[in-house]
Amino acid sequence: MSGRLVGMSTTDPILAERAARHGFATRPATDVATAAATVCGIQAQDSQASRLGVRSRSMGVTEKDVLAAIEQRSVVRTWLMRNTIHLVPADDVRWMTALLGPMIRRRSNRLPKGKHKK
Repeated sequence: MSGRLVGMSTTDPILAERAARHGFATRPATDVATAAATVCGIQAQDSQASRLGVRSRSMGVTEKDVLAAIEQRSVVRTWLMRNTIHLVPADDVRWMTALLGPMIRRRSNRLPKGKHKK
């Protein structure tokens, strides 16, 4: 395990490792972009849940901090992985779009006509 679990205990080493890898164990981030980068993006279909996802991976970051980071564009809500919206660091959007964009386009082209806009 990478660190002590903050606010939770477990004897299951796999659960502990998963919590550590997702940033829940040590809550290493001190800002919104770092929290999103910890896991290559936070699920953001539900904006309120994404704010909680950031705060659960960080220490001292508030909901207002998350909203300010979105407003200041240090993080971006965009459609990248698994055909869902994610909150990602603005510095990573270009390479992530270049990497994942072709896959999204292929999936979009497979949809029946009328199910997506071109």
